Amino acid sequence: MLSLRSTVVRNLYRTNLVRVSRVPIVSVRFQSTVQETVQESSTINTTTEKESTSRPKARHHPKVWDISNQITETINSPTTDLVERISILDEGLSYLKSIQESERITDKSLNQRFSSIVSKVLSMAIENNNTPEHDRVEQVLEILIRNGVANRYHFTAAAADYMKHDNSAYEKVLSLWIRCLESEKEDTSRVINSSILLQLEYKPYYLPNLVYFSYIQMCQAQNVKISLPDLLKLLQRETLPSPFLVKNTLNELRLENCINQFDGFYRAVKAAEFQNLDPNGPLIYKTITKAVETRNVSKLRYIFNEARSAAAKNKTYLSDVTMARFMDAYFELGQFDQVFELFNNMLDKGFKPTTRIWNVVLRTMGNPDYVKDSPNKEVLVANLEKAIASAITPGSVSAKTLSIIISGFATLDRFDLVDSYLDQYVTKGQIPLIDPIKNNILLGLLFNKKVQEAEKKLDEYRKAGDYIPSTSVLNSFLYAYSKAGNAKAVEGLIKYMKKENIPETVATHTIFIDYFFKSNQEKGLMADVDQLLETLNNAKNFKLNDATYTAIIDGLIQNSNNIEAARQIFAKAIAKYPGNAHLYVVMMKGEIDIGSLRALDDLFETYTTSVKNEIRIWNMIIKMLLYKNIGLAQRYYARLLGSTTVKPNYFTFYFLLNFFSRRDDKDEVQKILNDLASNPISELGDQLPSLLERLSLSYKVDPKLLSK
Repeated sequence: MLSLRSTVVRNLYRTNLVRVSRVPIVSVRFQSTVQETVQESSTINTTTEKESTSRPKARHHPKVWDISNQITETINSPTTDLVERISILDEGLSYLKSIQESERITDKSLNQRFSSIVSKVLSMAIENNNTPEHDRVEQVLEILIRNGVANRYHFTAAAADYMKHDNSAYEKVLSLWIRCLESEKEDTSRVINSSILLQLEYKPYYLPNLVYFSYIQMCQAQNVKISLPDLLKLLQRETLPSPFLVKNTLNELRLENCINQFDGFYRAVKAAEFQNLDPNGPLIYKTITKAVETRNVSKLRYIFNEARSAAAKNKTYLSDVTMARFMDAYFELGQFDQVFELFNNMLDKGFKPTTRIWNVVLRTMGNPDYVKDSPNKEVLVANLEKAIASAITPGSVSAKTLSIIISGFATLDRFDLVDSYLDQYVTKGQIPLIDPIKNNILLGLLFNKKVQEAEKKLDEYRKAGDYIPSTSVLNSFLYAYSKAGNAKAVEGLIKYMKKENIPETVATHTIFIDYFFKSNQEKGLMADVDQLLETLNNAKNFKLNDATYTAIIDGLIQNSNNIEAARQIFAKAIAKYPGNAHLYVVMMKGEIDIGSLRALDDLFETYTTSVKNEIRIWNMIIKMLLYKNIGLAQRYYARLLGSTTVKPNYFTFYFLLNFFSRRDDKDEVQKILNDLASNPISELGDQLPSLLERLSLSYKVDPKLLSK
């Protein structure tokens, strides 16, 4: 492929600009005026106070002020045509540039004074740019670039104008972008006047988005392979913006002809992403990390399928490191079956698992959340022993692997095997009894409700050395004491954590809040929430903010089933952070899971009327209600259809059709298909078209939908 600049600049359409001879004309129109001004100021000392203050003394250079005023007067005159306005702007700027060094006029002064003037002339050129043989927009922009007063707004306005009137203007847009970057590199002082910015339809990301769109469309038009690395270099970004942000830009700039081409742009981007995707590259790793951080299982499955498909297309394979990352991610998200599925697929294809992969598998087999759902622990013990026998060889066991093995057997309540492995690898071996091993033994005892044994073991470890238990261990003790109603132990443990400076996590405070509310209820007392929150906020290494409030509320709902405590914490949090979407969302989810549907209605009404009325929140509520209360989900869907401010999107119809078709509810499926036909949407997304095609075999689907 051609180099980036060659692709952008080569053979671009460039209008021959009307070049105005600068020095002779300027000397006639502007130089005499300024000279007269200077002469008067040096020979006449009888000016009135009003006259002497008509020009700001310190703000702009006198000649910049005088010439800009003359230009403004001419531009604002109703008798001056566009050609004359452009001409006087060119003459004035050219003259000032010619004397800039001798008169010590700064670039900043020129840009500040002329920001609104040149923007106005450019706007006039855009409004009257109806003569292709005389491209006034390009003419004005050329003047601004030559005289060093062009900024990103001007390039954006010109690019939008080209794209509005010319379907094949993509090369010109890319050329504008190159020139914009070059001009910004030459002079970093070219900022947009903030007072002018308020009057403009402009956002900093408009131009890069137009360039993104233009590059893809140009490649398609010229049948050139899309190079995402080249595109990233062109945009000077590490990642590409979402195609839908590009669509928003096209909509906001009202580029109708480009909007009509968006579907083709989107398909080309997706195809390019697929072709350019390195299945073992940094993008995959970043996406995996983000999916774990956002607890998004669907996203993780999607990127795994994309990586696997890209590997097959590029005739390569997912590396051991990549597979371990996916398995780690599925483990963190509690998708234990997926961990085993990936592992078994590797074995079936003849791959030899690395130590890291074995560690993920062993960790999963002994994980408390996996163990607690199993009806037969002896089978799990036998499977774990077989896996260990396959995973380890003499001399290959590290302290980390041993810690994982100990954790598994401790969770499975097989402390005889824990002692056996400790004897083999610690007492008689070379592996030290590190703190993670001690932590896992204590966690196993507490998981199996052996609190007294755990207390004895903790005392033993502390007396034997300077062992400090981890936060997760102390949280487990705290949870056990809280469930037993042992107030003295709860308070003592909190004091111990503060004394030893052990970090207090969201889990710590969630357990404490749950205990606090329940103990007060048992005593018939009202919980002093303000005092409680003040205590938490003063904790070391922990501060209450919107994120920690959200996590605490989620923990009270998911782990403690304490909806009343969650409501009271939410009330305090939302008063401190009004309009916080995360707080509302977690509380609405809580009301659906374990609370009141009437309370859900109230929260939803407040959110959509006072915070943000967006389709995302409607989709979330309807989808969750489908599995709790179908009738209420259908009522919310009916409200959405009747709304005048927000409408269903392709995801709404996809999950509704998918849900009811799986239930084989033919009447509801046909109704939703009819709704889709009556409420046309601009795009169908990736999954809805195939679903519609499948449903068309048994249902009546609007042909227009199938043809999209």
